[in-house]
Formats: sequence, C-alpha cells, structure tokens
Amino acid sequence: MLDFRILGPLEVVTEAGHVRLGGPKQRATLAILLLNANRVVSVDRLADDLYGGAAPVTVIPGVVFVGSSAGTVYAYSTADGKALWQFDTAREFETVNGVPAKGGNMSSAGPVVADGMVFVPSGYSDLGNGVRGNVLLAFGPK
Repeated sequence: MLDFRILGPLEVVTEAGHVRLGGPKQRATLAILLLNANRVVSVDRLADDLYGGAAPVTVIPGVVFVGSSAGTVYAYSTADGKALWQFDTAREFETVNGVPAKGGNMSSAGPVVADGMVFVPSGYSDLGNGVRGNVLLAFGPK
C-alpha cells in the first residue's frame, strides 16, 4: 500500500518505509497529479504548471527553453530539471534601431535556437490577451 503525504513536504511511504522521490520537477509532477486525482491532466496543463509557460518549448541537447505567459523565459536542464537561467522580458527595451519596444507574454511562438543564439519573441499572443508587446530578443554567449 502507498501512502501519499502532500501536507508539508511531499512524501510517499510504503510498508517498507519512505520511497525516494526524484528531483524537483518529478516531485512537482507527482504533486500536481495527486491534487487532481481521478481527473485527466493534459500535457499542456502539466507544462504550464511545471514551467510557467504558455508558448511551445524548445529543446536542444541538455537544455529546454520555455517562455511563460507572465513574460519570463526560462532554461532548464534536461538531465535533472534544475533551473539554469531566466530572463524577464515583460518590460521596455532599447533597440538597435531606436524604435521603442516592450516585451510581454509568450503564448504564440516559443524560443528559437540557431547558430549559437537564442531568439525569444515576447509580447505576441495567439489568444489576443495577456501583456501585449512587440520585441524579438537575441541572446548569445558572453
């Protein structure tokens, strides 16, 4: 018999003792599923709850990039789910051509990786709601 304990630290206990749980994302996934027992939880819902994202994810070897509906782009390790980097795009930016730009939510296109750069569209929404903006951000190695 399994005993799931969700008040306080997440624990799983059997007659033989405590079950060793995985990393933070695995623990969060289990908690989401337990809180929605006997209900279907879509992959989209899990991705949004786990990564705070609404845009499609982008994966390269070792890293998953996720843009959130709040305007933050995240990079997580594919090995253990640990956060590697994040950047708040929901703000105003100085642009190379001097045209005012601001970021916002990310629920249309996800980050794009090409030639060692990460390109992040911010402020665009397929749904027409959220924090609107008009910026394409380019990140490269330092």
